[in-house]
Amino acid sequence: MIKLTLELAEQCFKEGNCKLLEKKYIGALHKMRYKCSCGNISEISLANFKQGQRCKICGHKRTSEKQALTLEYVEQYFKDHGGELLEKIYKNTNIKIRYRCSCGNISKTTFSNFQQGKRCEKCGGREKFTLEYVEQYFEKQKCKLLEKEYINNSTKMKYRCSCGDISKITFNHFKKGQRCMKCASKSRSGENNHNYNSDLTDEEREKNKNRTTKAPYRRWRLKIYKKNHFVCQKCFQKGKYLNAHHIASWRNNKKIRLNKNNGITFCEDCHKEYHKEYGYKNSNGQQLDKFLKGKKENNV
Repeated sequence: MIKLTLELAEQCFKEGNCKLLEKKYIGALHKMRYKCSCGNISEISLANFKQGQRCKICGHKRTSEKQALTLEYVEQYFKDHGGELLEKIYKNTNIKIRYRCSCGNISKTTFSNFQQGKRCEKCGGREKFTLEYVEQYFEKQKCKLLEKEYINNSTKMKYRCSCGDISKITFNHFKKGQRCMKCASKSRSGENNHNYNSDLTDEEREKNKNRTTKAPYRRWRLKIYKKNHFVCQKCFQKGKYLNAHHIASWRNNKKIRLNKNNGITFCEDCHKEYHKEYGYKNSNGQQLDKFLKGKKENNV
């Protein structure tokens, strides 16, 4: 796997018109020496490289190019994207400028943020909602808000869920589809769970029911996370929503189930995507290689 990952890293740099100078790949967050397309030799992590970052010389060049934009160009850019620039002087991409948003609201933003798709508070959903609006939103989702005051979308509010349970939730979480503990448990159990394996018999499902809570499995899982620096090896996300994936399937490879070399770290979404494509029965290294190569090709 190390050799394959190094090859993927080398190919990624090559397609970015750069050259990787390392002979060993440790992880997506580990800095590596490379020759930039401008000829400068520098260091960068694979994650930052894939996000478009380059050496300092290229960075200074890009900054100069951004700052050299004319007022006419910026005015036209706002117009082409549904806005109207209200300034008569443009200095650089990082200074806030007044503009009229496509919704009609007058606000301030930097040209850099506008290019990234960021808009005014109204368009970005940061405008404060009224109590009436929030109450109606709950009703449309077959729930009932039990509060008489709305503070902001980060303040927990008491409500009656569609299942009948009374709970507390922020409006921000409610809009994202989160609900009470009873509904959450139901949505994650049985066939609704993203790890549900329809190929297992009832007997096998019962045996595996509590395997993730047992100490040997927990120790194996932690080893896999540490080995991959707590980073998903497909999309390079780092965080707590991680899964330890068995390269050779758990079901058919009892002797190597808890072998450190038989695991790789995925985030929940990538783990779900893998099993959706290859199923659960016969996971193996060849499938994993194809999966990782496919991910690399889609994100370069």
